[in-house]
Amino acid sequence: MKYLLLFLLCASSAHAKLLDKIVIVFNDKVVTLSQLERVQKTMNARKEISPMIYSFKDDSLENISKALVESFTIREKLAELGFIVSDEQVEEQIKSTEKRLGLSRSALLQFLKSRNMTFDEYFEIIREAMEYNTFSSRIIEPLISVSDQQLKNEYYKRFKNDKSSSTIYSLIDYRVPKSIYKKLSKSRTSVETLISDWHKSSQKSKKLGTSTKNEINDLSDDGLDKKISRILKKTGTGKISPAVLLGNDYHFFLVVDKKVGESDNFSRSKGMLRSALASESAGSIKASWFESEYLKHYIRFF
Repeated sequence: MKYLLLFLLCASSAHAKLLDKIVIVFNDKVVTLSQLERVQKTMNARKEISPMIYSFKDDSLENISKALVESFTIREKLAELGFIVSDEQVEEQIKSTEKRLGLSRSALLQFLKSRNMTFDEYFEIIREAMEYNTFSSRIIEPLISVSDQQLKNEYYKRFKNDKSSSTIYSLIDYRVPKSIYKKLSKSRTSVETLISDWHKSSQKSKKLGTSTKNEINDLSDDGLDKKISRILKKTGTGKISPAVLLGNDYHFFLVVDKKVGESDNFSRSKGMLRSALASESAGSIKASWFESEYLKHYIRFF
């Protein structure tokens, strides 16, 4: 009778485990459906505590699974590099947060209870956040590069009407006589395509006839015609402007370079622009990094 009771208890336990479906396998780590659903129930609190990890709006099990696998991957990489966030470091971080917010441990526990979260769950979220910050600073940030030209282009895009600074251009002026332009406008090959091919190959098409090109350096927009100035501001570096009719000729301007006469506004905006561009770049860099890193692990979703 004793052995029968033991058998029934074991069978019941095994049956309960079978009912808890495995949803993620990451190397030797297993995540069950009940664990995933528990994370889902605490998503509001997790987003308050660690918004950089749980940044998605849709709290679906699919998005949560992806976030967990990313955290697992980060932890594996940091361990490989010798960066391990210990329990002592996590505890120190929690104490620092309590001091900064003027909270006692009992007040923190009460706060967690109101968010339907245990202290152990909070403890591990803090560990994940610390790991993510290390990952960002040690692995992702060194891969991000924002050039001066990117800063200039972004500045032009955001502050097109800034009157406090002049712009110095280096251009190649492609001049197409009006008669040739009108003739080509009726053909299948566009003038724009012929100009682009001329720029790329340095060979002028016979169709362009007596059209010429001329390099213009250190051209300030201070004295430029307003129409030309507007067009050049909208044309990115390395791009060719739309046609501009001046007298009896159409002109296409290839913008070789733009230099900002650094106004106070541009100088003040540099930090903000650099952060914005770095943030945009970080998203694609992280996506590529995870895609590459996943190949090194056994990952299965069920």
